[in-house]
Amino acid sequence: MADKNFVTRAQILYTPKSFREADDSVEFTLSTEQPALIFDFARWCLVNEIIMSDGVIIPDNKQIPLIDSHDRGTVKNILGSVRDFKIGDGKVIGRLYFSKSKDAQEALLKIREGHLDSGSVGYRQEETVYIPEGESFVKNGKEYNGELYLTTKWALQEFSLVAIGADSGAKARNENVQVSERAARDAAEKITEGKSMSAKIKERAEGTVTTEGTVTTEGTVTTE
Repeated sequence: MADKNFVTRAQILYTPKSFREADDSVEFTLSTEQPALIFDFARWCLVNEIIMSDGVIIPDNKQIPLIDSHDRGTVKNILGSVRDFKIGDGKVIGRLYFSKSKDAQEALLKIREGHLDSGSVGYRQEETVYIPEGESFVKNGKEYNGELYLTTKWALQEFSLVAIGADSGAKARNENVQVSERAARDAAEKITEGKSMSAKIKERAEGTVTTEGTVTTEGTVTTE
């Protein structure tokens, strides 16, 4: 079953000058405090969320997996690890260390060539405030306006390299948001279909009329 508190969001370009030849590592901005759309399981819609950088929880071992496109189904997709975290100025920054495996080195080469420059953070929400539309919430002297989820504490779990890059304007928007929108629509359609099917079953039991045809209490259907 999917973890409703596990979230991914596309993030920012890496720092080109941060590549270090000695250990094949490079710095990426893992997260910022810019709003990003997430899927709200409680309301079955997309809602903006801000994750506060000072609320990040780093694992005790001070590293997280570096994964290919959030595919956590196999260890083969682990490209390395992220360590050396820096928190400040509304950002969480980490240094990506790559494995010597073929896939990891190919990903690193694409970064060095400039073809791959974006990532997406995976995290678990620990403390989140929902701010309804038209209302506001003050945290650390700053006012946040709804509709918005303000995540004040979150557990960093992984960072993924992703194929679709960040939007040149917002730098925290990419095709992953559109994927989320499609997923939300698909989920909503399935719910609607489920409700519609339940209604049809009830209608058949009661002998009412449906758009597919006339249903009698005996259960025979005459299609139009």
